[in-house]
Amino acid sequence: MLGVSRPTFVKILDEGGLSYTRPGRHRRVLLADVLDTKRRDARSAARDWTS
Repeated sequence: MLGVSRPTFVKILDEGGLSYTRPGRHRRVLLADVLDTKRRDARSAARDWTS
């Protein structure tokens, strides 16, 4: 969905780029947070492209 590999996604989570919970062994990320990140990155890319 974000266009990054799983290890990169885990790195983003560990660095605080997205909030998550960890009820057991797996990380749980809210879909709304992922969509907000995707939207924010798309705006950033569009802004960089037009500059």
